[in-house]
Amino acid sequence: MLKDVALKHRMILGGVAAVLVPFLLAGTIVYVLLSGSLMEMTRERSVRMAMDMAALIDANLMQEIKLASSIAADPTVVRASRSGDYRHVQAKLEALYKRIGRPFFTLFVLDRKGIVRVDAQFPRQMGVNLSDRDYFLRAREGKTSVTGPVPARGPSTPGDPIVIVSAPIREDNEFHGVVCIPFDPNFLGAIVSQVRTGKTGYAYLVNSEGLVLAHPKKEYVLRVRLQDHPGTEEIYKLVQAGRTGTASYYSGGARKVVGLTTMQLTGWTVAFAQNRDEVMAPVNRILWIMLVSGILFLIMTITTIVIVSSRLSSPVQRLLERMKKMTEHSTEIILQIGTDRKIAFANPAFERITGTRPEEVIGTEPDFANPHNIPPDVIWDSLNSGTPWSGRVSLRAIDGSPVTLDVMVMPLRNSNGTVEGYLEIGRDVTKEL
Repeated sequence: MLKDVALKHRMILGGVAAVLVPFLLAGTIVYVLLSGSLMEMTRERSVRMAMDMAALIDANLMQEIKLASSIAADPTVVRASRSGDYRHVQAKLEALYKRIGRPFFTLFVLDRKGIVRVDAQFPRQMGVNLSDRDYFLRAREGKTSVTGPVPARGPSTPGDPIVIVSAPIREDNEFHGVVCIPFDPNFLGAIVSQVRTGKTGYAYLVNSEGLVLAHPKKEYVLRVRLQDHPGTEEIYKLVQAGRTGTASYYSGGARKVVGLTTMQLTGWTVAFAQNRDEVMAPVNRILWIMLVSGILFLIMTITTIVIVSSRLSSPVQRLLERMKKMTEHSTEIILQIGTDRKIAFANPAFERITGTRPEEVIGTEPDFANPHNIPPDVIWDSLNSGTPWSGRVSLRAIDGSPVTLDVMVMPLRNSNGTVEGYLEIGRDVTKEL
């Protein structure tokens, strides 16, 4: 029983409890707060990335809409569509196609009945009836549009999926025909593949029916539908509603966080997804550091109680040396920052990654330059309010080469809740980009 336990052992048990209980409580609170903040930031970033990608696709499609509209407004094209004599238009479109060299199949013109009258690349297509196509019906109502993917019709590329940009040919509010530019849907994949974050972050594109139009995994394109995969119900509801928002789902054995937005021009939905495990990696690293620190502190506490004062200095010194070595041999940059925003301590990893000696950055402000151009004052305001900040910052090594760090910055509070400084932990992800 406890009464029979020696005083020294009682002191040890009391010391262990005094360390473990606050540590576990603080670790739980820190994990909940940091993970919540990090997930909120990730959701906002995912939506922002999806919106940026939607704007990029819209900008590309708008260039083709302008091209189709300019051809439809050409006097030669208007006269030919009105008279039915397309000889000059055929020569004009063939020359235009050779000059601009854009990645589309061809340029073709439909008459007012939806019959192909001109084709810059495939003369065999002339005479094909496309009057039932959505883009023809919209053009007859006076609307420019982007539709598809739809299977190609005609002898040149039968069944191949194409995206069609179309513009009506009109004069004095009278409909005479349609100018059409068909694309290979693979150009959408080339656009979305430009955006990657970390090891698992990627963008993809689906239409209003949930069909995948562009994806890093090409085997998904035009073959996979969201509603056919269990766990994507939340995403599919957002797609059908045409809403901007966030959701989560399982894919490939990993839980993903996704931000979505709908393109006004086409009704397609752009999504940006990332594995939750990768999102939470900074928090897990901080918890690991806290765990190691807690264990070391626990060892120091037990040592202080057990060892008499005459023999105390040697063990404590060894523990301090261990902590110092852990900091020195850490592969991640660790910075201690004061309330004056000046660096007070930098570990050796700073020099190994940037080439700059730690003593050279003492007294300087940490560099928060980031790919999303978030002003440093905004980051400091967040930290001063007690909210951790994580993201990627861009530095320059001493030799001028770029260095990208995945960082987490935490405010450090005293017992009164006042921020007394900040801790920054950064991992070199330059080679992951």
